[in-house]
Amino acid sequence: MNKGLVDLAKLRKNKDNAIYEGKSSFGFRIGDIFVKIYARENDGLGHCPPDPMKITDFSGFHADTIVFPREYILEKGKKAGEIADFISDKRLDIAMKEDVIVIESMTDNYDKVIQDLYMFDEINMVDLCNVNILYSDSNGFHIIDTTDWYFHKNSLSKNVYYFNSSIVRTLLDYLSVPYIGNCSYKPKYDEFIKKISKYGDAGKRLITSIELANNNKYNFLKLIFACQDVYRIHNGMDANTLSDVKEFTKVLKKGWFYVILMILFITLYY
Repeated sequence: MNKGLVDLAKLRKNKDNAIYEGKSSFGFRIGDIFVKIYARENDGLGHCPPDPMKITDFSGFHADTIVFPREYILEKGKKAGEIADFISDKRLDIAMKEDVIVIESMTDNYDKVIQDLYMFDEINMVDLCNVNILYSDSNGFHIIDTTDWYFHKNSLSKNVYYFNSSIVRTLLDYLSVPYIGNCSYKPKYDEFIKKISKYGDAGKRLITSIELANNNKYNFLKLIFACQDVYRIHNGMDANTLSDVKEFTKVLKKGWFYVILMILFITLYY
């Protein structure tokens, strides 16, 4: 390793300039790489250092959608940090709020992640959550932060679950769809379900996806396709972006008289 590239003492001293800070590490962008430094001691503020002897070495692995470390930074023979490619895309929840996301691109990119997960069935991808998933239509999904991962056979189903649960919960929050996970009181959820049920089979499929999420069962593709179907009934055309899909929740807030008139108009017009 180029010693001049990573000066642990200097980076620790300039921790306030880090572009990332987690519970057990902080990181810097240096050119096209991301340098992640592990916390050395519990500071009482939630920073708990990882056990360097338990950090699995994934530097020999490569995938298009998973950002494995290029190499590890050693200090006195123990892992003190890692170097990986820098990914400039936004965190999943932020990308949904700030960017125009094309549904077809997102579903295609989702399939690419699933293909990569099949390649690494021997790795349990612990801590695969929305804050560790980056996204853009141009670059697709990128899963980051492998520090807590470890080898464990037959982990595919768990990894697919982690990934789906992260996307589904983030998408439901973005669409302002009430579900038990983000709803402060049950009547709000019940009222939404009652309204959606009037969208026929599409509404039933959407309700099923939401109820699965309530029972910790997640399927991103079924959820987004059901949302598209509801949108198609509502607007008489296909949704191209996530922001298009979000529109149907606004109509629900206007009351069912408005919705019935809209459906009647679409029926007569087409």
